[in-house]
Amino acid sequence: MNKLQKLAILSISLLIIMSSAAISPALTYIGDYFNNASELMIKMVVALPAIFIIPVTLITGRLIFRIRKKHLVYIGLSLYLIGGLGGALQNSIYALLVFRALMGIGVGVLLPLTRGLIADFFTGDERAKMMGYSSSINNLGSILATILAGILTVYGWRYPFLVYIIAFIVLILVILYLPNEGIPPKETHKIHINKDVWILGFSHFFMILSYYTVLTGLGFLITTNDYGGGLATGILISVASLCSFLLGFFFHRIRSFLKTWTILFGMALISLGMFSIAFSSSLFQVVIGLVVVGFGMGIIPPMIYLQTSLVSSKNDVVLSLAIVSIFSFLGQFSSPIVNSFFQWLFNYHSVESPFVISALIGAATILVMLIAKVVKSKAKKFIEGKKDF
Repeated sequence: MNKLQKLAILSISLLIIMSSAAISPALTYIGDYFNNASELMIKMVVALPAIFIIPVTLITGRLIFRIRKKHLVYIGLSLYLIGGLGGALQNSIYALLVFRALMGIGVGVLLPLTRGLIADFFTGDERAKMMGYSSSINNLGSILATILAGILTVYGWRYPFLVYIIAFIVLILVILYLPNEGIPPKETHKIHINKDVWILGFSHFFMILSYYTVLTGLGFLITTNDYGGGLATGILISVASLCSFLLGFFFHRIRSFLKTWTILFGMALISLGMFSIAFSSSLFQVVIGLVVVGFGMGIIPPMIYLQTSLVSSKNDVVLSLAIVSIFSFLGQFSSPIVNSFFQWLFNYHSVESPFVISALIGAATILVMLIAKVVKSKAKKFIEGKKDF
């Protein structure tokens, strides 16, 4: 496969994280414009697409047996462009949320195909590398989107939506260079989802639940502490994305070194980074926290998606990847809701509170994963002992 074909496959990944990240720097300005809307509703501008991504991703996992993947990419990109650019024209928070939902449907179509196409065309070490590159390109999209959106907030809250025009460039690449995978196979076999896929999905859910506070809460923390405005927020979010982007290129080496500890190590980094942001007394400390969080985000997603592709059969891999992706976006949607619940429960409403809550969720996840690892190890030894006996 030539470089332009690889670029066409990877370019789709450029759009996934940026679908939400692009609007994060403008969130406080959207709140000022729609001043009658609650803070939770304003945060839903970022989080709402995720709840529409979930069912559409599952549907797409079945549609691949009836429609060529390339044609599905066309549909997803068209909805992405309409939903993304259309948000800039709205004067009602509810109309804005409708267009955000439309964008979510577009992402839901694209999401399982980003890794599904990699699983179709690559095997072995090349697949591991492409999964790492896909994660890096995800974060590259976030970097470009947040910086450009941060600059555009100077002109008003509507202008950051123009960042979504990047999807038009991706559409051209796809039309010209995305290879045809052939006629979709008829769904003649019984679908079987490996139990490990569900475990990987739950791991992804809690990772995103912790991380997404950066996108929904950082803008409020930055403006409240007088560290800057939309541009500063965009640059700071891009710091985390840049670290994830860079680490993605070394993912296959990190995986070879950490082996089964890869996901746990990444989760520990995210939790530590969140604690650093929560208890920061300076902008420098916030940056350090975002760097650590970014490194964690550079490790976990490619490992989860690679493991999913390895434990799934060829015919089930796209649906398995879709299921894991669903847990990711369920985490996105749940993040502001879970944070709001714990803020209400403990009457803890400072701008730092979402980061404390997210750090504690991450720490609890690590503890559960360690216990599960120990139990699994002992169970394996017990079974082997019985066999020997």
